[in-house]
Amino acid sequence: RQPAGPGVRDCRRGKASLSLLVAFMLLRVGVYNTLSISREYRVEHIIDELNCDILLLTGTGTRAQNGCSHHIQRLPGTGFIVHFGHSRGPYTNRHAGCAIFCSAKYFNPRMIQRIFTPPAAVQGRGGGIRLKGKYKGENFDLSPTVGYNAPPTTGILKVIYEKTNDITNNWMQEHLQSLPARTTPFLGADINSKFGTTKSGSSWEAGTGSFNTGVASSAGETWEQWFLTTGFG
Repeated sequence: RQPAGPGVRDCRRGKASLSLLVAFMLLRVGVYNTLSISREYRVEHIIDELNCDILLLTGTGTRAQNGCSHHIQRLPGTGFIVHFGHSRGPYTNRHAGCAIFCSAKYFNPRMIQRIFTPPAAVQGRGGGIRLKGKYKGENFDLSPTVGYNAPPTTGILKVIYEKTNDITNNWMQEHLQSLPARTTPFLGADINSKFGTTKSGSSWEAGTGSFNTGVASSAGETWEQWFLTTGFG
């Protein structure tokens, strides 16, 4: 699906941001891997530093609370965070955990229409919310989604991580395709998939920005095909 308005991408090591115009809101949407930061107060510091209206965080290391797949943390005067904590299971670990921050400038928790979570086997590997509200007389309907795949590896973990990513990727793709046509989706994910260049040497620069070196991985080819098939990008 095409963005709702013109965007400007800002890619740096470990993070990316995109500015979009939606219903008179110039939204700064960011993605950041926190590298298993494990503390909610540290997540707050990252939010202050990056100054985004919607920030999609991966690798937070946040644990599921009381067996719930998610919980909401309110930040008075700043906004709120929906945490998707990890639990025990064969396809999740303490390095997982995701979160979605929404700024009080445009959003409040009452705007959440629905919270989406992946299967229990990969709890903490992703999550999504659907926000509906009004800004300056214009209605908006947004769905930010975050995802976090396991990194490539070898040995006995290779099979486990590949299964992890199969489940996570299928959930992300099915969830995004299930959203109503009137909903503007955002996907911010650390999918550990290399787009790079094709084997013939042609560039996939549109999908990778300035990071378009090397040969694409099989996971990258799968995502590229999904983007082309669905028209999501």
